[in-house]
Amino acid sequence: MDISIVSKNKSSLELEISDQDQALIAIVHHELIGSKKVEFAAFKAPHPLLKKILLKIDTKGSDPFTELSSSCKNASTEIKKLSVEASKILDGGGD
Repeated sequence: MDISIVSKNKSSLELEISDQDQALIAIVHHELIGSKKVEFAAFKAPHPLLKKILLKIDTKGSDPFTELSSSCKNASTEIKKLSVEASKILDGGGD
């Protein structure tokens, strides 16, 4: 994965993420839009044949890098919970 900054100011950030599909970005996006400090978050693939995603974040005055980092940590926590629950089911310990 390669990440480059397209634009940044005090409360907004636009990143270009290469060699990544939309699945991982969608999870982080979900966490971003759930934050009370994020005013707007969206991602798009400029072309279906290019492995690039553009991620845009506008905050309500907070640092967009901080919000992105927090959302990534929250996404990681949720994925770990899912993994634990899936393992319980697969091991026969779930309902």
